[in-house]
Amino acid sequence: MSSGGVAPTYFALQTIFGNYLTAVGEGGKYENAIHTDATSIGQWEYLRIVKCGDLGTDQQYTIIPADDQVLTAVNGGGLNNADPIVRGYWPGDTPDRQWARFKLLRQGDGSYALQTANGINYVTALGGGGQVQQYFRPDCGWYGACLASFSRIFHTDATQVLSWERFRFVDLGNCKYTIQTSSGFYVGIFKDSSGTTLLTTRRSTVTENETFQLVMYGLASPLVLR
Repeated sequence: MSSGGVAPTYFALQTIFGNYLTAVGEGGKYENAIHTDATSIGQWEYLRIVKCGDLGTDQQYTIIPADDQVLTAVNGGGLNNADPIVRGYWPGDTPDRQWARFKLLRQGDGSYALQTANGINYVTALGGGGQVQQYFRPDCGWYGACLASFSRIFHTDATQVLSWERFRFVDLGNCKYTIQTSSGFYVGIFKDSSGTTLLTTRRSTVTENETFQLVMYGLASPLVLR
């Protein structure tokens, strides 16, 4: 369902008789796995409908890393300062903005540009990839703002597609994708020594942390697929 009133990544499936499809035990079963007698939407009725196969072009997707947090372009794009791309929804996002959606525009070489929600800007992998995000603890001195920050490995202020704005999405055959930068490195997540989950564009091998699910934006409104 939605988080903070913004882009949903889970949906409910309603039968023609008005009941809802249930994944018993939230899934993971071989027998007695599906029920169709639910009359309300609970946790077991939350279903994520992910993209498989060819991504096409000019389609909008919510991009979900392995930790199940969406990627969000803060302010809908247009930033080159701290936190242009974050994991999770950002305060100030609203249903009419939907910052956690990206339009994938296929380029002539088979790569994709990621256009942000403002319809103007594109995601840039700084240096064409090969960057590792850092977390800077807050400095809570007497006269300073007590704010944490992150180093930048992405920008979202590009207005044209050059080499650093090109990403290759590789279908792994299980409805998950890798995202490869122009330098050949993969985008992924990791935990630093403090346990903070961060982003990286410097992975040369693929594990679960370098995989992403994509949910097509705008599948249903209200959030029930019939």
